[in-house]
Amino acid sequence: MAHGDRISALTLEAQERMFRLAERDCGLSLKKISLESNIPYNTIRSYAGHSGVPAMMSLAVLNKLAGVIPDELLSHLTQPGGRHIAENYEDPDLDALGEDADAVATEVRRARHPNSPGGTNIVPMERDQIMGKARKLKARAA
Repeated sequence: MAHGDRISALTLEAQERMFRLAERDCGLSLKKISLESNIPYNTIRSYAGHSGVPAMMSLAVLNKLAGVIPDELLSHLTQPGGRHIAENYEDPDLDALGEDADAVATEVRRARHPNSPGGTNIVPMERDQIMGKARKLKARAA
């Protein structure tokens, strides 16, 4: 196997792993990733290895996925080189952080209200709303 072929195979494996972990660990389905990144669903499927011929992502695609898929999962794309993708660290805006935390708490209270769609149980639609706000909070806090 040529060196370039081996690198391509490792890259495609890393992409598939990243998308699989995004769904398993973060509840980010391919559809949700597509919607939040503005990348067509069928294109995301090809990057995840769920359609005919798998496709390698470009740097432009990686940039679109930043902020949608957590950095620790995007870092799978740079392995085994030992590199990690991370946002430039700056002191967080504590006011904005507090607003994001309030937004998460508000969504949980709404979802647990007896008059919500699931009554006091949180239904998938409400969970998605909560997790979207929680990801924003996590990204801001990082």
